[in-house]
Amino acid sequence: MMHTLTSAMIGGGFAIGLAGGVALLPERPQPFMTVHSMVYSDGRVHADRTFFAPSRVADWAVTIVSEVDDPPSCNTIKGLGLHQGWSRYSPGRNASDFSLNEWVNDPGCLERLTPGLYSMYVTWTPRDGSPPVTESAKITISP
Repeated sequence: MMHTLTSAMIGGGFAIGLAGGVALLPERPQPFMTVHSMVYSDGRVHADRTFFAPSRVADWAVTIVSEVDDPPSCNTIKGLGLHQGWSRYSPGRNASDFSLNEWVNDPGCLERLTPGLYSMYVTWTPRDGSPPVTESAKITISP
């Protein structure tokens, strides 16, 4: 009887400790945006995103890679100007439409792509320490 009571007390204490420990873990911060869709068609990228308060600056990078070659085919060219690898994002839902060259900030990107299947990877990294947001899509370049 004593053994059962002691085991129950130890087990109960362990369960309480676990429950208390879970409450002490930090919450994962909410991403600064949600990507609803990112679609490529006929030389244009349509992105539907929701940005959450507060307004903030984020650095972004787009890399397009052929499904048959290792090196990137197109890559964001960073610059000092707004929308050259960084942008200010205000709260709310935003559906935008860019030429592929504008989206990547790589003039001549589309012209360099030969017909075929590619992967497009995008990362947005807020400067306030919020977690980065990533998205990818398969795109087809037609002849």
